[in-house]
Amino acid sequence: MACRSRTAHPLEDRFHAAFQELLAFVRNNGASVPEDRLGPSDLILPPPDVSFQEAKAEFTGEGLIPG
Repeated sequence: MACRSRTAHPLEDRFHAAFQELLAFVRNNGASVPEDRLGPSDLILPPPDVSFQEAKAEFTGEGLIPG
């Protein structure tokens, strides 16, 4: 029996897999900073539960969701 994807869109599945991989990398290799620290950042990631549509609106160019 074939396993069904949780979404109907293959690009959405690929996004979720890539985003979870990215989050795992940051969690494993990034440095924690105090919550009250306010300063420049090289990268700001959306929350882990970001939807595909929300991410598509935020990520532009040739990033996680090209076009």
